[in-house]
Amino acid sequence: MSAQRYSPRPLTDGERWTAEALGDLRRRRYRPGAWAAFLRSSLERSRTARSQRPEL
Repeated sequence: MSAQRYSPRPLTDGERWTAEALGDLRRRRYRPGAWAAFLRSSLERSRTARSQRPEL
């Protein structure tokens, strides 16, 4: 992953997810389908985080 090359430390899970999501948007040329996939993935990530840490 290219983002890791620029980081002086290992990326966190959130940073890695963000870099991958942005890379996917770029590869798919920011088309509507790419945004829909990004939103689905983001909402799923949020749901998972809330279920694992309800105090958030």
